[in-house]
Amino acid sequence: MSQEPMNIEEEETRCEEMATRQLVEELELNAETFDLLTGLFGRISGRVQKEQLEPYQEAHLRLSARITADLRIIRVLVSKGYAVQAATISCSLFEESLNMWHIGTDNSRGNKWLNHKNKIYPVWSVRSLLEKLKEKTGDDLEPHWRVLCQIKHYSPLLGPKFHIKEEYKKIKYHPGPHCNQEHLESKKSILKLSSLLVRNVLRGICQSFLKYHISPEKWLEDFKRLDDKIRKLKPIVNRATS
Repeated sequence: MSQEPMNIEEEETRCEEMATRQLVEELELNAETFDLLTGLFGRISGRVQKEQLEPYQEAHLRLSARITADLRIIRVLVSKGYAVQAATISCSLFEESLNMWHIGTDNSRGNKWLNHKNKIYPVWSVRSLLEKLKEKTGDDLEPHWRVLCQIKHYSPLLGPKFHIKEEYKKIKYHPGPHCNQEHLESKKSILKLSSLLVRNVLRGICQSFLKYHISPEKWLEDFKRLDDKIRKLKPIVNRATS
């Protein structure tokens, strides 16, 4: 008996309906993080001349624009059932966040990032930045990075079978979204980790940009609320594929 054709649009709609019930906290966290990013860096758009910015600020502005878009598309992909694709974008967000953390308020690092000419290799390797982060803050994010990379590169070691299903010893081709319960932990983890990464960056550099904000006190209140939520929601990426 041949496999029934999949109606991908219907499956995506079903995943979105399930996400509104099963991922309430995580999607809310993503939306709040997105609002904080646009609220901080969006104030600069069209109001500040490039010459007014320090090199580290310009680097952050460029990186934050990419991170904001990544954060949004991660939400869209997870909601529609594409956890593998969301994890792939999360790898990019992971690297961008590490770069922002490392640049901090250091103009020499900002210049180094802005003037980097190599189109193949990044300014700093992810591994070196992970080591620096652990050394300076005690935060060990390498297990999370490793799992995201496993999903990104579609490692056969992964537990949940993304895009391929096995039923009665037969392999079924499944190119569309996944709404199964076994993928729920992966989706939760991806959303949580992306918010945590952005939170870490904002915590270190927000003071450098709040002078452009109309209501810095209100932004700080919103950030504290997000920070408290993230402290209570520990990422579980290391269990996402178990």
